[in-house]
Amino acid sequence: MKTFYSERSFWLGLILWGLTLPFLLHSLYIQNLIAIAIMSVTTIFIAIIWFETKYIISDSTLLVKIWIFTLRKIAIKKIKVIRESKSIISSPANSLDRIEITYNKYEVVLISPKNREEFLALLKSINPNIDISV
Repeated sequence: MKTFYSERSFWLGLILWGLTLPFLLHSLYIQNLIAIAIMSVTTIFIAIIWFETKYIISDSTLLVKIWIFTLRKIAIKKIKVIRESKSIISSPANSLDRIEITYNKYEVVLISPKNREEFLALLKSINPNIDISV
């Protein structure tokens, strides 16, 4: 079993944290307990997504997870195509430099693993029939 964390884009992080932290600091400054509670929960939620998005490859399965939640469980033998993507569609990827994985005929997931070459080589070693266009 091998775990790959999501790559983190500077610009996406700047937008995400640049919109969140000022509101958290402002709620602390005005000392409004409801605002502090809401912004604290929001900040924790964003931190979990930012730091705990990962992709786990086992013998036959690719798991797409955020923290303890499994978002996708993909049989590696069912993966047909992997290609580059710059799509801004919401996905379990913390970078806009993404790869699109097509599996089960028409299902698609966008991810952004660190160590992309190692990630792709490992998938290809399990399923040599994957068409990789990266």
